[in-house]
Amino acid sequence: MRRFDRVMRNLCPASFTFIFAIFYAGTAGALESQSQTGIDWLNSMHHAVSDLNYQANVSYIKDQQVDSFKLFHARIDGVERERLVSMNSPLREVVRTGSNISRYAQETQQVVVETRPSEHSLLLSLPDDLSALERVYHVNLMGREYVAGLQTQVVALEPRDGFRYSRILWIDVSTRLPLKLDVINEEGQSVE
Repeated sequence: MRRFDRVMRNLCPASFTFIFAIFYAGTAGALESQSQTGIDWLNSMHHAVSDLNYQANVSYIKDQQVDSFKLFHARIDGVERERLVSMNSPLREVVRTGSNISRYAQETQQVVVETRPSEHSLLLSLPDDLSALERVYHVNLMGREYVAGLQTQVVALEPRDGFRYSRILWIDVSTRLPLKLDVINEEGQSVE
């Protein structure tokens, strides 16, 4: 018991303040994230996707076909840059610098360069005004789940009409990056 008392006395008050500040900031963030709406989560995800530097392995499943990519993303001098490299045949690569997109196909060794009017991600395109989504979707929080060992907030976009598919996003609580996205048809089956 004496050793514990000695250690506690030798800790300066600044140490306690630092530990408390970290704990408090973590608690405040948790409380803040619990009070956020689905649109708030989508906004923070939108900013994370475009502003953070990250690498990812991406698996895309459609029609029982799996395609795998490596994604590299960075914002350098205010310009968003992405590189998407396929890991399956046919081998191809897409590079985006701002609104310029270059596509390279290894089989044909062709490079195609194009300019898009907007600067949206190669993988996840959301409107700049996310509140516009609420005109065509109900945006609901569906609780928390783990994806790849990370805690996520599940956000569901349910169409207000019969012309759109539902979408479910799993957004990492810490980084706000999307870790999983399902596109669900009217029968409740995942189509992408």
